[in-house]
Order: sequence, then C-alpha cells, then structure tokens
Amino acid sequence: MQHVSAQVMRAGSAPLTGPGAHPPAETATESARPGSVPGASRAGLEIVLSRARVGILHRDLERRVLLVNDAFCAIVGRSSDELAGLPFEAFTHPDDRERSSRLYLEQLARAEPFEIEKRYIRPDGSATWCAV
Repeated sequence: MQHVSAQVMRAGSAPLTGPGAHPPAETATESARPGSVPGASRAGLEIVLSRARVGILHRDLERRVLLVNDAFCAIVGRSSDELAGLPFEAFTHPDDRERSSRLYLEQLARAEPFEIEKRYIRPDGSATWCAV
C-alpha cells in the first residue's frame, strides 16, 4: 500500500490542505460555470500542474475533476482523460466517501481548508492512502 502526503502553498500564506489541496471557495472557480476554468486561470493552473512533484486535483463546485497533474494520475492509476468530469467520490474508497463529502461541504461553508487522510481506489482495486 502506498502512502502519499502533499501540501500546496499560496503565495504569502500557510499551506492549504484538503482533497487535492484546493483553495478556499471564494476563488475564481466559483464564478466559473460548472465544468470550466476561465482561460487565464486554466493556463496558470496548467503551469503549476505540469511542474508540481505532488499530486494535484482541481475540481469544480460540483466536485467534478477539471484538471489533474501526472503525479495525481500516478497516485490513482488513471489517466487525466479517465478522470475528467468524474466526481471525486468515483475514485474515493467507499468507506471514506461520506466523511470526505461532509468535510468538503463544511469547508465550502466556512471557506477554510481541512485535512483528511483518505484512500483512493485504483482501477485494479487496490487502495492508496493519501494525506490531503
């Protein structure tokens, strides 16, 4: 079983943690239509994603995958095409889905990051523990 830990820093701030280390809900993603990232924001995200050595997942407010980097794909054993548009529950271990979803909704309401250790399920059925 593989264990993974990742943190993402926002310039001038403390580490953000949470599923995919997402920023608080007041970011540009909230104003984007579901399933999209504005052009300039997407270009910036793609630069970060391509250079990061940790797994990063960027989702919309409906919890669907918008962008992932190669490191995240390696963690979950899926390609970016396979992950595109999936809700993160689709590859979260069934025993971790309820807690992960509850914390996500609480995080949105407070616009604060949270930490969770959870398992992702790979296509072969194996579980990968991650601290996100």
